[in-house]
Amino acid sequence: MIKLFIKRTGYFLVFSICFYIITYSILSHFYLKTNTKNSIFIYGDSQTVQGIDLKVLETKTGLNVYSAAKHGSGVYDFYYFAKSVPENSKIVLSISEHSQIRPDINEANTSPIDFNSLKKAFSLNYSLDGFENIIRRGIKLPHNYYFQTTQKLYPYNDSINLHTKLFVFKELYSKSTKEGIEHKQDMYLEGIRTLINKNCLITFIEFPYNKSLTILKKEYKINKKLNLFREKISQEFNQFKFDTILLKSDKNLMYDYTHLNEHGANILTLMVGNKINSANYFNNTNMLIVKPH
Repeated sequence: MIKLFIKRTGYFLVFSICFYIITYSILSHFYLKTNTKNSIFIYGDSQTVQGIDLKVLETKTGLNVYSAAKHGSGVYDFYYFAKSVPENSKIVLSISEHSQIRPDINEANTSPIDFNSLKKAFSLNYSLDGFENIIRRGIKLPHNYYFQTTQKLYPYNDSINLHTKLFVFKELYSKSTKEGIEHKQDMYLEGIRTLINKNCLITFIEFPYNKSLTILKKEYKINKKLNLFREKISQEFNQFKFDTILLKSDKNLMYDYTHLNEHGANILTLMVGNKINSANYFNNTNMLIVKPH
């Protein structure tokens, strides 16, 4: 009787695991559905979520706009994005400065579990803390579309929101090392190479920060380390073009120290849309550096 019980329990566990894996795979595939023709795919962290108005970009360009940008997105999320977008896609991509210095344990890692993406992260020495996040957050059954077509932008105010204090950024910058930044940049470069191998046409965007953070970065001497990432990216492409977008407005453009408000996002999106609409825009890989005027 004991042997029979153990045997039946084993069968039940195997069946349950297989059923879960099959259900997980079907749901993951279903929630990845997009119209692959005439589309733009967007990736980034919270700066991108709050910095690009998806509806405005869709209206301006006449293209389908799909965003995988999430608050706190990290290396594993980027690998899953790079694996998931179709070949020959038009990509709007932001690898923010904070994503380059964000500790692995603080990365969102909310993307579905994918063996190839896990393998890539493992081969590049992604931390155990980061993997724990991936498994804990990704093992839940997918329940929402991976690519979003709408979002809620941060509201306009005459001054920035100080919900995150400057000392939080001071602590983040003080703990950032040259070796740590370079390692994270190299991990992101591996995901960029995946997009290159899929013949994707990429526009990189660097979003602005509040002036207080610009001063703070100089104080902790990490600007040069972060700016080096631009050079590393440009070396991966045969044709690479730097461009600067100046956001002009008499009104406040920032919601807080790191994110645009809806007014700033609207202005930026219209300017990005104009560039995308210009003739032969995607003949180059473009780096759009956004600065308040």
